Amino acid sequence: MLHTVPGPVVDEVLRLVYAAADATVVARKPGVGKESGLVMDAARLGVPLIVSAHDRELSARLTGQPWVRLFPAEDPDALAETLDKLTAEAPARPGPRAPAALDMYPAAEQAAFLTDTYARLHPTKER
Repeated sequence: MLHTVPGPVVDEVLRLVYAAADATVVARKPGVGKESGLVMDAARLGVPLIVSAHDRELSARLTGQPWVRLFPAEDPDALAETLDKLTAEAPARPGPRAPAALDMYPAAEQAAFLTDTYARLHPTKER
């Protein structure tokens, strides 16, 4: 079933949508390197991914992950076959280490990195 929510979605609603999902599909044409955040959200919120192999770097990061099913980009038959197998061969739900496969870090680690970087770039002057 497809359900759309217009506009930006608050995190609480996003969590409810992902909790009800069996998987998230990300299908792009080759050469489209920008992700909409779906991949990151799915990893962060524990939803298996079905992803087109449109981005070589992303595909390399996701290959072998038990919570990901890759299919060739622009191949609707491969996507249909992957979706057809979803019930019989359901991918695992991403665990707490899934975001690390995408170089995502918890908020506290991100904040510490940004704070440290800022401090290095803008050292306090001695008076």
